[in-house]
Amino acid sequence: MNNRPTILTIAGHDPTGGAGIQADIETINSLGGHACSIITSLTSQDSSNLYSFEPVSADLIRRQFRLLHNDFEIRAIKTGMIGSYHLLQTLAELLSQLPDIPLIIDPVLAAGGGSSVSDSDFVAAFKKHLLPLATLVTPNTPEARTLSGKQSPDDCARTLLASGCKNILITGTHEDEDYVVNRLYQADGKTLFTESQRLPGIYHGSGCTLASAISFYLASNHSLTNSIKLAQEYTIQALSNADSPGQGQAFPVRR
Repeated sequence: MNNRPTILTIAGHDPTGGAGIQADIETINSLGGHACSIITSLTSQDSSNLYSFEPVSADLIRRQFRLLHNDFEIRAIKTGMIGSYHLLQTLAELLSQLPDIPLIIDPVLAAGGGSSVSDSDFVAAFKKHLLPLATLVTPNTPEARTLSGKQSPDDCARTLLASGCKNILITGTHEDEDYVVNRLYQADGKTLFTESQRLPGIYHGSGCTLASAISFYLASNHSLTNSIKLAQEYTIQALSNADSPGQGQAFPVRR
């Protein structure tokens, strides 16, 4: 009997090992969970940027999803980079069939180095088909602005909540502020802002780490707010211990 909660992560492959599906698996396993994984895209990237990607077939993802769902008791699902409009439609169809499983969406719209992995049609479909399915969406501020068309975090959140998103955590790592402010907005009107000291350096995979840690804690029966609190603490620790195996961004050390 396996007592570890099983989390399904659906994301792109990062050959550097710092972000994407590898970051999700490493985070979930280090916290004591079991990670099942579906790779949406193969990428060409290094520790500085993403240069190209190739989505896998929708039929393969559909088969993998159904096999895993039939075989495992999946306690939470986390999505990252999707890679194509067609895959987005496929995932929305599959995920809509599992409304009782917590779904954490990390809306990866651009690589850490700035390269886009989406276009305007993809963003529109993302808002219409995926956001209403999510238990929690975890955009950074640039992603929140792209999704909402607004500028301030408050305005971004209001627009996204109005689109059917249940809860949104807008992370502040990309802002030019002394402290990182993460802002949780909930559909019932509640908000929770947390501040942490900004760490020096630029990190590869911090968003993946945070979202997959939240998925683990939700799968372990923690409340949403406590899951976010514990995941933020875990992520700060991982970033504090970061190293630089490549010549670009630092990688969180997840343990």
